[in-house]
Amino acid sequence: MQEKWDHWMSGRPDRIRLVQQAVSLLEETRMPERPLPVQQIAKAEERLFAQIDAAASAPAPSAPAPASAPPGITTPLFNRRRWMVAASILALLGAGMWLTTINKKSSVEIITAYGQQTRQQLPDGTTVTLNANSKLSYNKSWATEADREVWVDGEAFFHVTHTPANSKFIVHAAHIYVVVTGTQFNVINRPDAENVFLKEGRVIVGSRKENEEAMSPGDFVTWKQDALENKVVKADSLMAWQEHRLIFSQTHLKDLASILGNQYGVKVDLETPGIADSAISAILPNNDLDVLIKALNATSEYEVVRKNDLITIRSHPGQK
Repeated sequence: MQEKWDHWMSGRPDRIRLVQQAVSLLEETRMPERPLPVQQIAKAEERLFAQIDAAASAPAPSAPAPASAPPGITTPLFNRRRWMVAASILALLGAGMWLTTINKKSSVEIITAYGQQTRQQLPDGTTVTLNANSKLSYNKSWATEADREVWVDGEAFFHVTHTPANSKFIVHAAHIYVVVTGTQFNVINRPDAENVFLKEGRVIVGSRKENEEAMSPGDFVTWKQDALENKVVKADSLMAWQEHRLIFSQTHLKDLASILGNQYGVKVDLETPGIADSAISAILPNNDLDVLIKALNATSEYEVVRKNDLITIRSHPGQK
């Protein structure tokens, strides 16, 4: 996205000034807001550039400029077109697209690599544990008196600290958000899964397409097919990752393949026809991929072979 803006402004001081004015105005009037999905922002960006091109190339009315206009002062007609473009830019900036890049240096990021976990304390005393291949970000100017907002990409478990000002703690994922004042909960924001599990306290979960709903301890809410859906899950299995374990109870191998991809960045080939829907029940370590593979092989049901970043799983010879 940033490349498009750079290209549009390249060699055009007037466009650079216009964007700077729009950013300045937006910063003065900007209200707290929830980020939009990347796909929605991309579509808005395309519409914006079409509107800008149309406004910039539209023929000006034939009315002449006043003869007494001082040098450097544009006519009202030009100003109107100029502010049409500025308004379009302002609308998209309001969606958070370009300011995300501008303010990137003002944010703090906590990142884990494949196969890595980390436990960190945030400025307000909240503790967050990040699973492998995950990222959490928040603004450097975060104040405990105001709403505390963080963005999660991957999986994270929060133990939120209550503040004297009763400020909200808000977690943003791709499509859903969680609002809390003090509690413990797990958030997953992966390409194939987006959900919240509440361990303790109460939270509000919502989306941009559905009304907010309150969660009680033990509740599990997932985002599926553009809707919030309540499900029953086994808390021990869901939270086992914090103890470096994976607990499977009649779990399909296709789900195991997805977990390995998210945790370790490997590709899993389920070689035997129909094996994807085979179920596995086991407790496996998840802090060492090679040990995990040995444990899978020890079940005698499957043959698991690793070659660099490719893992092949097939039915064990002799198994029907």
